[in-house]
Amino acid sequence: MEKGGIEDVVHRVAKILEKLKANYAIGGMLAGAIHGYPVATFDVDVSVGVSEEGWKRVVRAFLRGGFTSGERPAVHELGTALLKTPGGWNVDLFLETDREVFERAVKVEYHGRPIRFLSLEDLLRYKLEFRRMKDIAHIIGLLRVNKDRIDWEYLKRKLDPEELEYLERLRDVAWGRRGATALFG
Repeated sequence: MEKGGIEDVVHRVAKILEKLKANYAIGGMLAGAIHGYPVATFDVDVSVGVSEEGWKRVVRAFLRGGFTSGERPAVHELGTALLKTPGGWNVDLFLETDREVFERAVKVEYHGRPIRFLSLEDLLRYKLEFRRMKDIAHIIGLLRVNKDRIDWEYLKRKLDPEELEYLERLRDVAWGRRGATALFG
C-alpha cells in the first residue's frame, strides 16, 4: 500500500486532476465519512467533469503517474477507468457531465490538503444507482446521521419518481418510521 495510506492516494488523485484543471469530487465511502458516516474502504471513487478529449487526457495522466489496471479489467472507454496505484489501492474514475455536481461539491481539509467531495445529496444519488447491499446500508446510515441536513428539493429535481420513492422508503427505515421490510415492498 502507499506509504501513508488512503489519504496519500486521495492527495495524488487531487494533484493530478488539479494539474489538468479538471473538475472532480471524491465520492464513495470516503465522502460518506466527510458527511458523518465513516465506513472502512479500500478504494477511491472519483467523479470527473471533463470533455471527451479531456477524459482521454485524464486517463493518460493517471497511467503516466504510475496507475495501472492491475488485475482488474480496466475500462478506459469514455466514462469509466478502473485503476490501481503501485501500492495496490483501487482508484475508480467516473465521467460526470452534470456541472451542478461540481458546483455543489464540498471542499474539506483532508489530512492537510483541501479536497473536493461529493455533496451529501449527490453521494446518495450515486449510491442509489448501484443498489448493492453495502450501498443501501450506507444510504441508511447517511440518512440517519444527516436527518436535518438533506436537500430534499434537490433530490426531487434530480431523481426519477421510482428512485425518489425508494429513497423515501430508505429514509423511513433510517428514521424509524418503518421496518426494514418496507424495502422489499
